[in-house]
Amino acid sequence: LSPSEELLKDYHKGLPCKDYVSRFTQEVLVPQAGKIQQLAQMARDKNITILCYEKTPENCHRSLVALACKTSQSSLEIILE
Repeated sequence: LSPSEELLKDYHKGLPCKDYVSRFTQEVLVPQAGKIQQLAQMARDKNITILCYEKTPENCHRSLVALACKTSQSSLEIILE
């Protein structure tokens, strides 16, 4: 569920956040919707940690994946650290 190498390079070159989110959604979240649902179901039963290279979760893929899981399972609690 990570961004493509090209998207990650563009992000580090200053791709605007809204464009990153749009591309990540189309490249990862939409085609991997089944995996998002599986992850969300697993998170109902146990804590899930999503790791990323970025120092903070704002505007990185882990927050986008977590929000997609929350959309799939609205009872989930998201803690971004």
